[in-house]
Amino acid sequence: MGAMRILFIKPSWFRNSIYADCVFTKVPPLNFGILAALSGSHDVKIADEDVEDIPFSEQWDLVAISVATMTAVESYQIAGRFRTMRVKVVLGGVHISLLQSEALQHADSLVIGEAERVWPALLSDFPKLKSTYYDPEPVDMDTVPIPRRDLFYQKYRAAPLQITRGCIHSCRYCYLQKVPWKKYRMRDPKLVAEEVAKISKKYLFVVDDNMYIDRAYVMKVASHLAPLKKFWWSQAPVSIGEDLEMLDALRESGMFGVSLGIDTVIKKSYQSVSKKSLEIEKLRQVVHNFHKRGIGVVVLLVLGFDNDHKDVFKYSIDVMKEINMDAGVFSVLTPFPGTDFYQELEQQGRILTKDWSRYDSLRTVFQPKNMTAQELEDGVHKLFKEMTKMRLRNFYQTIPHVIRFIMRSPQLAFYLKDYIFMRPRSK
Repeated sequence: MGAMRILFIKPSWFRNSIYADCVFTKVPPLNFGILAALSGSHDVKIADEDVEDIPFSEQWDLVAISVATMTAVESYQIAGRFRTMRVKVVLGGVHISLLQSEALQHADSLVIGEAERVWPALLSDFPKLKSTYYDPEPVDMDTVPIPRRDLFYQKYRAAPLQITRGCIHSCRYCYLQKVPWKKYRMRDPKLVAEEVAKISKKYLFVVDDNMYIDRAYVMKVASHLAPLKKFWWSQAPVSIGEDLEMLDALRESGMFGVSLGIDTVIKKSYQSVSKKSLEIEKLRQVVHNFHKRGIGVVVLLVLGFDNDHKDVFKYSIDVMKEINMDAGVFSVLTPFPGTDFYQELEQQGRILTKDWSRYDSLRTVFQPKNMTAQELEDGVHKLFKEMTKMRLRNFYQTIPHVIRFIMRSPQLAFYLKDYIFMRPRSK
């Protein structure tokens, strides 16, 4: 057939999110930009519900929806509305790869795993789509096309960038253990630089799960990014904060902020999720090393492990104060359906709800071991308020770091406040 009208939809992630007002975590859906680049001469639109309404209409030939667990309920409703208009609907994303039998009830076809190699085949099959399109082998990162950024909502201040995919670690509560794209892969630094050079925006958000596994590779990427004079933010393990040579290279390449995943402050909890314990003194020094280079630090903390008791909330805020980070993101431990962690809790009778819309890491969906579900949820929400109070009380202590940050970019320093004043919106 001739050219189709294709609509890509990302249901809202941030409507009730702690990140609702954070500039640098709200970015266009990179996956759809890539698929748009693989869609040839077809007429393509990307609808990001965080910034625009979904254009419900019979005019579309094909609708593709990316589904996360927390957006699954809404995604199925969106799919159903289009299907009543006799528009073909394809579902993909993490939740779909984890719960295929459920998803098949709401779509004409599913994309399981990474989509780059199967998407052209799906378009060729239209309108007689297979029930599933599955690529069991991870995609070679060097074959991934530059996304159609011209289709992205242009008022977002930061642009998404992907440098690596996958992760070598085996944290049992992480969904990566059960999806086809877990294998760690790196993109040629030259290709990364070529893409970044074409991005008009000054600020980038690196969406990788963990780009820091291969030190030599990171140093090459940094050297290729440095001449481009961009500013960028990424998630990272604490270990990179101990490597001063790498930190200098990252700073020169444009790193201005980092989300450090320490996950838990309780030693036994680290052991239960296959991670090593961290000394508070080490964390304090790591944060200082970032601050010395004008790099902001947001600490990511998960609460609700079986070794967490009611005093974990006070202990957590005390640790945050000791290490002098700029802001904290606190999450309720969430067992994602389809993972071994979820199955373990279900076998123990501890799963409290299968309303996927509640699986947003701000609400408790399982029975904690040493407190009630409500106590865990309330404790996490209170931590955001305590963190803000703490940063305001210690304002003068942060002045040297803030000055270094302002000297790099006054606008970036202004935007960092978004993280300090974060509040959970769903309840």
